[in-house]
Amino acid sequence: MVLGRKGRPKKRGPDPKPKKKPPFAYTINDPQFGIFNLKNTANAWWLERAKVENLINAFKYSCPIKEALVYAGVTKDQWEYFRLKHPEISEIKEACYEIPNLKSRKKIVEDIEVNVSTAQWWAKNKMPDEFGDKSKVEVKHEINFSEEAEQRAKKYD
Repeated sequence: MVLGRKGRPKKRGPDPKPKKKPPFAYTINDPQFGIFNLKNTANAWWLERAKVENLINAFKYSCPIKEALVYAGVTKDQWEYFRLKHPEISEIKEACYEIPNLKSRKKIVEDIEVNVSTAQWWAKNKMPDEFGDKSKVEVKHEINFSEEAEQRAKKYD
């Protein structure tokens, strides 16, 4: 320690400023939804990249939110806070939920060429007016319950 003229410790200049944290802890780049920047924070659960990746993978399997949270190891309260800080997760979730539908559709369409039962299933479900087994019947009938109730009550008078 260096002492000044009056025997006090000599100042060596201003105290160094603490380093400023970058705004994002890390970025996930995925072909299904693009770039997802995760905000930097002191101690949030999403700083564990594996948890966020597990959550997104669960969405890609169309897991309901409850299952996705269990798969990622995240509580419901943590999820709610995450959604507040990262509102874009809702769009990411919706994009991921469509992946199994697209894969199924692709597989079915590819299988139509070689499998007659798949072709029949597709025609029945996607073109029901022409190939469907069931037809929809709409019945409209109005019942006035107050008149009905009065008539029944007169029987017992």
